[in-house]
Amino acid sequence: MKKKTVQILAFATLAAVGTGLFLQSAGDKSTRAKGAGEALLPALSERVNDVAQVVIEANGDTLTFEKSGANWTIAEKNGWPARGEKVRELVLGMRKAQVVEQKTSNPDKFEKLGLIEPGDENAASKRVTFKDSGGSELGAVLLGDARANKAAAGPANLGARQGSQYYALASPDGPALLTECSVAVDARLSSWADTEIMDLKSDRIRALRVSPSDGMGFEAVRESMDSTDFTLLGVPEGMQPKTPSGTAVHMNALSAVRFDDVQPQSNVDWQDESSVSAEFFTEKGLRVTVETVEVGAEGENADAQVWARYSFDLAPDAAPVLDAVHPKPLDTAADDADAPGEEEGPTMAELEAEIAALGALTKDW
Repeated sequence: MKKKTVQILAFATLAAVGTGLFLQSAGDKSTRAKGAGEALLPALSERVNDVAQVVIEANGDTLTFEKSGANWTIAEKNGWPARGEKVRELVLGMRKAQVVEQKTSNPDKFEKLGLIEPGDENAASKRVTFKDSGGSELGAVLLGDARANKAAAGPANLGARQGSQYYALASPDGPALLTECSVAVDARLSSWADTEIMDLKSDRIRALRVSPSDGMGFEAVRESMDSTDFTLLGVPEGMQPKTPSGTAVHMNALSAVRFDDVQPQSNVDWQDESSVSAEFFTEKGLRVTVETVEVGAEGENADAQVWARYSFDLAPDAAPVLDAVHPKPLDTAADDADAPGEEEGPTMAELEAEIAALGALTKDW
């Protein structure tokens, strides 16, 4: 074979090998999605300890969590404490979020993946934004429909399961990504704050006094702690309660009390003519004073709101008594250990601790 022919064959072989390498490289690129396995929010991943504010937009609502020392508060609720462990779980969950594959860069197709603005209360999408203490953004992501497996994607649930996949936009302009993350995101207050402020069961309530601003109040006492109703005091001669169980509902008035909204007491006019004061007394003399006021509705279709504030103390001598049954003030024995014959119930030390805990939660709110 001539030398020139050998050289041509050598070049052809190299060219073929080169083409093979190029095709193999292209094949790898096509099977490995751009950014696959990379952090969805790189800046958050690198600076997770700098997160000082988290903003959630979902279901037409917004909640902003702000770091205060080791705790988190809710800006829209005037600094009411947030469940810190849930906020931390969200931050760490999004830090670990990874890209599975790139889907589309065409904005016209984003809506099909649920990637729409979360301003509508019926929208399943949600946006989460992370900022540092100076207000600089560490990352923001719009989460659309969820895809828990390789089956067709469906509407996103508010709480994602471990290993859930979401369509996401880490940049407003795209591309749309399929991402792997474990998060629970919505903007409902009940998901991020402890809304239960007390739980005094009906079997602890012995006496009641209600004092509306118009002065036409009433007092009621349980004849025994086994009674399922109160006995009204001071019923005018010749009159009787409308129903035998008309006061029974009050026995549960302090059971599992939750709030729908919260604000500082100073924001409310407690001298309004709609105000009502109610005092509940337990058998050991714990008094819970509840003051309520109705605030007129704002807007054409808005409902009126009833705001309440609470205070707690030991006031056995202030409780109404049914002379025929309870001729003495409520029982305030110092301690079960010092009074072996005393009825079951919390000791004075336990009551004082209970008052301190309830007061710390509700004070100024």
